[in-house]
Amino acid sequence: MRSSSSAPISSLNCGDNGIAPVQAAGLLSFAVFYGLDWIATGHQLGAAAAAFGAGLIREQTGSDLLAFTIAGGFGMLAALMAVTMARGARARAA
Repeated sequence: MRSSSSAPISSLNCGDNGIAPVQAAGLLSFAVFYGLDWIATGHQLGAAAAAFGAGLIREQTGSDLLAFTIAGGFGMLAALMAVTMARGARARAA
């Protein structure tokens, strides 16, 4: 079977890795679907742990202040990590 370029299908490669286009499309679909699936799973587990922890702190201290402070600290840490990664990516691209 030949493609429109008249090259044998076995010689059509996807990039430099030697994976056939049909296999590469399947691999990409798999990576996108399961990658997003694991991101969603991690997000759900993190949200559950944060909600449980905040409730536990509220029950023990009678206040939400500590839980909000911890959440704010994690938010600041995440922002710092994002800025650091973005600067590193720009430096590598230059």
